Amino acid sequence: MCAAKDVRSKFSRFWKQSFAVFALNLGQLSIGLGLGYSSVLIPQLKREESKIPVGVTEISWVVSLVSVGQMGGAIIGAWLGSAVGRKGTVLLSAVPTVTGWCVIAISQNIPMLYAGRILCGLGMGIEGTIHPVYVCELTSPSLRGPLAASGVIVITAGILLSYVLGTFIEWKLIAWIYLTVPVLMCIFVFLIPESPIWLVRKRQYNRADKALTWLQQEEDEFAREVEFEFQNRIIKVTENQNGGQSVEFGCCDLCCSKLTVYLNRIFSKKVLLPFFIVVSLFLFQNWSGFIVTIFYTVIIFEDAAIELDEFHATILVGSVQVIGATIGSVVVNIAGRRSLLIVSTGLCSLCMGLLGTVFFLKKHEPESVIIQAAGSWLPIACLLVFTFVFTVGLGPVPWVFLGE
Repeated sequence: MCAAKDVRSKFSRFWKQSFAVFALNLGQLSIGLGLGYSSVLIPQLKREESKIPVGVTEISWVVSLVSVGQMGGAIIGAWLGSAVGRKGTVLLSAVPTVTGWCVIAISQNIPMLYAGRILCGLGMGIEGTIHPVYVCELTSPSLRGPLAASGVIVITAGILLSYVLGTFIEWKLIAWIYLTVPVLMCIFVFLIPESPIWLVRKRQYNRADKALTWLQQEEDEFAREVEFEFQNRIIKVTENQNGGQSVEFGCCDLCCSKLTVYLNRIFSKKVLLPFFIVVSLFLFQNWSGFIVTIFYTVIIFEDAAIELDEFHATILVGSVQVIGATIGSVVVNIAGRRSLLIVSTGLCSLCMGLLGTVFFLKKHEPESVIIQAAGSWLPIACLLVFTFVFTVGLGPVPWVFLGE
């Protein structure tokens, strides 16, 4: 009986925590759709029958402004996550995203496309910033690895869906379809609890207890994390009391004392070391060229003059992304984070180097032996291998580190 009850308890915990991550992953799906949209939007805008004429400059802005919005969204999302909670931040992220897709869907000129892309990027940045933290604070340590990595799988699925829809559907209709995703996300997120960790920080202990009950967190798994938060609360209360006793020394001394404590926390080794590791990983991830290949996949294949249809080749790349991300979510707990990063980063560098060499030779030495022998298949091979090894290692691992 005890064994059967334990199995039911574990299954119920897995189901509830998986449902919570599923609700949040709809936001990741929206991010994937937004990232993949450029690759199908640009070829349609470049057609002669397009009602919005674009040049090289306009194309560059349409592609890059979503990243500008993401930068602003990341800053806003970090502040909102602390101020209004993880759940509230995710819900608020849907506002600029839905608005952005509406603006894109009714666009009659380039400025409207610019505005829509910035708004979509803003929502993507807000959701993407709080997502890994929220997921890790909702899940048990035993389930955290695969559930945290699942967000990358969903992003790649969204990119693939963009590639498929863009092959058959006009870009304005696609925008109307995409705005339904953040709406669905809000509906499902309403059904899940706020982060217990955040509730403890805000001293809302009754709500935290209810959230833990809903999530069926095991006490022995979660005790250390909650205890850590309680210790932080006690330290802050003690510091406030000490600060209150030292008021006789004057307001200036009190402010300096608090500022010193705050700076000591920020520049302590336990803060700086993980901060440096996470920032470095994301710098390597974003400088690897993956985002650029997503934005310009169709254009890359057009310029490479491959024998396969460029839209079909793009769908193939999107499929490899999903397969690689799925494998990566499993391997991340087996092979180890560091080994996976080393192998993935090395292979990504090799593939980008080969792809760059091919395009250089195509432009400057079109009659070279390499171009004559492998010019038609090497670009797609490089891009497929690069996409696979990125989504297995360099893509998901930094997000896992961020949550942890």
